Amino acid sequence: MKKLLAGLLFTALEVAATSPCLADQSAASESTDLEEIVVTASKTGAQLLQQTPLAISAFSGSQIQDEQISNVKDLVQYTPNLEVAQSTASAEIFIRGIGSTNVFAGSDPDVTVQVDGVYLARPSSQFADLSDVERVEVLRGPQGTLYGRNAAGGTINVISRQPSATFTANAALTLGSYNLVQTKNYVSGPLADNVQASFALSYERHDGYFKNIVPGTHDMEDANHGSARGQVRVEISDRLDATTRADWSALDENYESYDQLLVAVLAPVPARLANSTLNNYRRIALNSPQAITDHNGGVSEDINFQLSKEVVLKSITAYRESYYDLNGDSDATELFSSALYQREKQHQFSEELMVQANTDRFRGVAGLYYLNEHIASAISTFIPPAKTIRGTAPVVSDNSKAVYVQGTFDITSRFHATLGARETRESKDIAPYSYTKSSATGAILGPPFTSEAGATYDAFTPKFGLDYQITDAAMLFASATNGFKSGGFNYASRTVAAQFFGPERIWSYEAGAKTEWFDKRLRVNLTGFLYHYTGLQVQSLLSPGNSFVGNARSAQVKGLELETIAKPVTGLTLTSNVSLLRAVYGPFINASVATGVLPFVLANPAYNPTTTFFNATGNTLTDAPRFSALEVAQYDFHVAEGLLYGRAEYSYQSRTYFDPTNVPILSQAGYGLWNLAAGYQGMGSPWKFQALIKNLADKQYLLTAAAPGATATGHAGPPRTLWLTASRQW
Repeated sequence: MKKLLAGLLFTALEVAATSPCLADQSAASESTDLEEIVVTASKTGAQLLQQTPLAISAFSGSQIQDEQISNVKDLVQYTPNLEVAQSTASAEIFIRGIGSTNVFAGSDPDVTVQVDGVYLARPSSQFADLSDVERVEVLRGPQGTLYGRNAAGGTINVISRQPSATFTANAALTLGSYNLVQTKNYVSGPLADNVQASFALSYERHDGYFKNIVPGTHDMEDANHGSARGQVRVEISDRLDATTRADWSALDENYESYDQLLVAVLAPVPARLANSTLNNYRRIALNSPQAITDHNGGVSEDINFQLSKEVVLKSITAYRESYYDLNGDSDATELFSSALYQREKQHQFSEELMVQANTDRFRGVAGLYYLNEHIASAISTFIPPAKTIRGTAPVVSDNSKAVYVQGTFDITSRFHATLGARETRESKDIAPYSYTKSSATGAILGPPFTSEAGATYDAFTPKFGLDYQITDAAMLFASATNGFKSGGFNYASRTVAAQFFGPERIWSYEAGAKTEWFDKRLRVNLTGFLYHYTGLQVQSLLSPGNSFVGNARSAQVKGLELETIAKPVTGLTLTSNVSLLRAVYGPFINASVATGVLPFVLANPAYNPTTTFFNATGNTLTDAPRFSALEVAQYDFHVAEGLLYGRAEYSYQSRTYFDPTNVPILSQAGYGLWNLAAGYQGMGSPWKFQALIKNLADKQYLLTAAAPGATATGHAGPPRTLWLTASRQW
């Protein structure tokens, strides 16, 4: 596979065309008007972001390229109240403190990722490469009506570039630190009358970010992944068009996951190498292989039929599959204390049929949705001292059906009311197989747990909203929205009593203002929100390969988000995002305590040694920093027949907890990151050059932490990296 992926690097796009004049970019830099952003989050067609009564962060394709945003992890700095971590192969996405570390079969995410309207069901698929992208929209807050399944925290929409009717292409090559080589290529144009196509190819490799000091081993967190994506759009008639999409991505890497030792290991024997890495997140000591192979892909058909001037019938049919296979060093030391193996194979089929209506005073959508998903998983932990293997191999099936409707009515030309509702029925079944066997003989030790189970969940999720366009440059909005996530199964359970966990529901109350000032030189958007959360699903990693999900009775989340962008003088753009968040558990007396956390809670009166539970009532939710901010300044200089720009970025977030106990060892203190960029493009030239430094001060910090074994471990963020990019357009 490495040869296959490496081969993508040398794939060239040999095209011949006249280079277009790029004077438009110069004109944009000289203007003091802020860029108008268009989004499609309401599913009723394109709408200006400033006139959309939702909390949305939108990123254009050019911004994604300039900021080197490779996947959803790179959106964190630029999106208010977004946190993204990683557990082995899977994404853990949180918006406004609402998210999930439940990444295994039987559980689902709280924040959905949709690519061209297709839901990516498994967390291992959510790190898809952002290539061939026109726009990414991050919808903050529950999206239970339009997006439904598991969008309790929010939704990330990835929208691809439409194939073009005229020839266009671009290619970018990036070199950098850790022997980075990255290439992104795109070509689009007509194949025949009324037929357009596009093809995108990307590949990235770099050496490991974290030095493994155990002799004869690999460094961790390297990159070796690539993706390919093709689209064909056919205009069958002036009222009917169909777009066929296919994509495939693959990786073969030495991954990092909970490898930074946070507490010294002294017994049964000292881990001298691992202990020497304490407080230095750039070094790790792992003796077991930690490698992953992964592939994701799918096909979809997007059909649009213009029934009339006001009504469009739309169908999105999709099939997708994903697979990963990994080995891990689950003790985070050079000792052979435990090793982990995981495999998951999944496929899904989905169909969404919707009717969009747009009249003079009404904009609405109604739809039917169906999803069928099948997951086969295997997780095992090898404990050499005990000569045992503890494992589980569940098979999970899921069917989800929904009907929804949402519409916005113009009470007056400036005052609008939105009403929507969704009815969902979701059925899940599990065939578990949890066992313990001898590593010496292979014999099963005791009867395995094989009690099959099933559950059905129904939910009605309404939305109510009002918005008032005070002037052409100012809008007020308020909404009440309900979100839902179905219950599921503890994949490693060995008793019927512990097999299930219940659904979670959330009511979100949100109000805000979107305003522009001084002839569109200043944009100020303010959003306040209050959540009432019941049945919050909370996962604890109890031991390697063994997690438990329970329900907290309730939680409350409230916060403010202030987003501003200004062009005070020609050439200067200032951006500022400031977020305040208060997310706490309600009554939650039965929080599970992992083995590695016990030494830090034994003296805490909230810990009950009889029940072995911790009273987390009033504690802060995981991945919910109280304060976060982003400050960006960019200045464009006109020099010698070209445009030179410089950009400085600073992001900060306060202490973040990664466990309901809120023990300091499983948290990250407040920290800030600096990024610097500079670029040049000649007037009328198809070439563009950029230098970018991420994490300029080489700050060491944790993205997440847990105690899956006998001690606390963390997953560190990337070090300082340099990215030198040359790109060309045709």
